[in-house]
Amino acid sequence: MEETTRVLGNEEVSATPSSAAKPIREVRAKTLRQFSVEDKILIVLEGFRKAIPVSDLGRREGISSALYYS
Repeated sequence: MEETTRVLGNEEVSATPSSAAKPIREVRAKTLRQFSVEDKILIVLEGFRKAIPVSDLGRREGISSALYYS
């Protein structure tokens, strides 16, 4: 693996591909959308009503059809 060194301000920071993985995982975990129980129930009930297709419902709510069915 190749190590990259950058100077930020007065200190030198070295970065390896593995050192960037942890902050990326942390950001992804913090930015995941979390639905409340009430939101989940409302989405499922709306799908049961069949007023709109599940694909459109998922698009509107930002979830995949597979996630809806699971």
